[in-house]
Amino acid sequence: MAIAQFTLSVQQLVSRNVDPMIPAVVTVGAIHSGEASNATPPNAVARGIIRSMSEDQRTMLHQRLRAVAEGTALTHGCGVDLKIVRGEPVLENHPRLVRATRSRLETLGLQLAPALRSCGSDDFAFFSAVAPAMMMFVGCGRENGSHPLHSPMFLPVIMLCATSLWQCWPAILPGPLYWAISTTE
Repeated sequence: MAIAQFTLSVQQLVSRNVDPMIPAVVTVGAIHSGEASNATPPNAVARGIIRSMSEDQRTMLHQRLRAVAEGTALTHGCGVDLKIVRGEPVLENHPRLVRATRSRLETLGLQLAPALRSCGSDDFAFFSAVAPAMMMFVGCGRENGSHPLHSPMFLPVIMLCATSLWQCWPAILPGPLYWAISTTE
């Protein structure tokens, strides 16, 4: 019963604690407990993920998750061993890189998708936490029957990816490096 109560309770963390203008997701994606249908299991394990577009909000959700876990265990007279792995930081595209790349792609006549805000997690965010960076989804659309991004059959449109990257990198490089590279083309 405790694991069921915990799972239901954490589903309310976002609706009751999060600014609705800053996306966040709390998911319990796996629950494992017992093997027999006629016996109460001695323990249960739940695993999940917290994603947010704000580091402060993510920290608060971690604190609230801990409070829910400890409160549920106290209510049900059981123990809790909560391990929170911080994971990837919030991915922030650098505004200057976005402006320069958007301008260059529009100049080339490439069709741009609407801006995408995603609670996805990606290890690329470690780069954007320490240096100006930008993550683009190039060739990831669903045109011509292609498979979605996380499908095992996913294969990006390679030529579109290569063309976009080749055409955009000079627009985002700063001063002397850009000029040194562009004069050798």
